[in-house]
Amino acid sequence: MNGLFIDPVRVPIGQFEIDSEHILETAFDRKKKRMELVCDPNYVNDIIGILKHHFGENPENLFNNDSNLEAISNLNDMLNKALKWKEIGILGEYNIQNRNISYYLPDTYREIVEIHERYHALHHLMKDNDKNIWKNFGDVPPFYQELLAQLFTWNYINNFRRDLIQPFLDLNENQPFIYQTWRIFENYSEFQIERLYWEIRERVTKSQPLGMLGEVNKIIKTINHPLHKKVGEVFHTFFNGKPEYDVIFDHACNEEKYQNIPLFVDKIDNNGRVLDEFEIIHAKANSTEITNVDILVTRNKEVVLICEIEESNVKPNHIIGKFFSVALSKYWGNIRDKGNLVKHINEGIIFIQVLDTKNLKEKSNKVAQWRNIENAINSQVVKDDLFDKIKYHLIDGKLDDFSKIDDQLTTILDDLFNNFTNNKYISESL
Repeated sequence: MNGLFIDPVRVPIGQFEIDSEHILETAFDRKKKRMELVCDPNYVNDIIGILKHHFGENPENLFNNDSNLEAISNLNDMLNKALKWKEIGILGEYNIQNRNISYYLPDTYREIVEIHERYHALHHLMKDNDKNIWKNFGDVPPFYQELLAQLFTWNYINNFRRDLIQPFLDLNENQPFIYQTWRIFENYSEFQIERLYWEIRERVTKSQPLGMLGEVNKIIKTINHPLHKKVGEVFHTFFNGKPEYDVIFDHACNEEKYQNIPLFVDKIDNNGRVLDEFEIIHAKANSTEITNVDILVTRNKEVVLICEIEESNVKPNHIIGKFFSVALSKYWGNIRDKGNLVKHINEGIIFIQVLDTKNLKEKSNKVAQWRNIENAINSQVVKDDLFDKIKYHLIDGKLDDFSKIDDQLTTILDDLFNNFTNNKYISESL
């Protein structure tokens, strides 16, 4: 269980290895952006102070002392006020499936980003006493991933590269909130940080409770995806008591029962080789994977409906791109079914996109734009049988007026259920 504090910074880009496995690193001469939750600076210190006070200085207290759970319940309101969606520049990314790292402009903080991203790789590929890497690292909520990467980065800089302390703190001021949570444990020793890593890893792997840290993750996930959760509740309620149906949820839609839901364009890689199921799901064969979805419904183990919820990126290119990603997919991955990991996607499925209107400005033309997209897809793509397996619905609304979304979803689900009940729905295997 040693070796987490390797020297990840004095190795030039392109020469980074973990247990003799080469980690490909590429520096791109371009910018990359995405939507993240950023905390109002007026709240950051108060929030971190509350968490530090109640977590204490011992990882065991962190996971086992449930008596303090009520003490952080007020964080829900505070975080809802403090966290806002904002488009930010991405400085680096660790690709879990390909096991490579990408760096983007600007490169002002390149050394710090190198340390951070390499710790992501190290946390993923570090072997335990049984010689296993963190196999389900891709399913670990971003809160834990970024907390650990930032905490290890801080510890390394504080001990070995003190010239980077101020640049690290300057960068961290404007980073998303989950990148700032390392401050909860900033006074931890190297030994305590390593123990924290192994404790989180073991509990996530074995689906064990994470105590107070788990409660914070739940709050953040709820804030991250409140509409996802609400739509997930509609599906859970509707299909409850209908044993022929199984609803698969992404973690954003259901905190208790979830998995990644990857879709694949084929079982054949770029070299024409037919991939086995384990390769498609777990290995580096992600050239066949083209998207992940939020909700997938099966009836008697056959796909009948896919739903995607968009809370931040509601641009036309993203909406249309998601439709074609689903329409082009022939298979989906069900990691819960050990005997049949990769399954066909049948013809005649329903695809629903739910678009959040909460960030739209008054008199915005976005909703009219979405209606045009829906009409164009149904009249020019689906109607012409280019993708006859898709029945497409686009729903817009927001959490504050959820009845509009609820009514439209329930109507679609009612029609689906009644058509099957009345034997009007015929599904053909691809």
